[in-house]
Amino acid sequence: MAIKKRINLLHVRDVDARVETFFSYLRKATMILGICTVVVFGILFYKKTTVEAEYTTQLAQKEALLKESSQLESQARRLQYVSTKSRDLAKLLGSDPTFMNYFALLQGALPTNSGNPIINSFAVTKEKTFSALLSFLTYESAYLFLSNVESQQFSSVFKTLTVDSISFAIIENNVDTAVSINLSGTFK
Repeated sequence: MAIKKRINLLHVRDVDARVETFFSYLRKATMILGICTVVVFGILFYKKTTVEAEYTTQLAQKEALLKESSQLESQARRLQYVSTKSRDLAKLLGSDPTFMNYFALLQGALPTNSGNPIINSFAVTKEKTFSALLSFLTYESAYLFLSNVESQQFSSVFKTLTVDSISFAIIENNVDTAVSINLSGTFK
């Protein structure tokens, strides 16, 4: 066995140089891959934050729109209710006689010399029939009213007029009396 007296430093260097270039390329590829990974993760993180921000703004907009929609539905229900009541009122006014005109006719027909009777109740229908409850403070004023019932003043306003009932009441320890007369009839 012979001992080599020469060491081939070039051959070792050649293998070491190839290994070093391989590791140099590997190191560069790893760095490029690391930088690309950091860039990709940065882009993904940016996208994630922008999508989350957009999602929160859209969620806030959705809640605001739902709240506004709820308020609009409530207002729409109120408007529907008012519209229904308005139609009902228009229908009632169309079918109801003009109450104030007939009330004024009754008041104008009552004789002033009978002590200004008080109209306690008054009802009139579409067919112009009415019923009224008149109150008088004294017998004399009730008597004056009943004596004027057949006068020209009454016959010009009423087609028919009937005295349905007469009731008497004593007020304050027999000092004052009250007379109530219930009338019914038909206006002309």
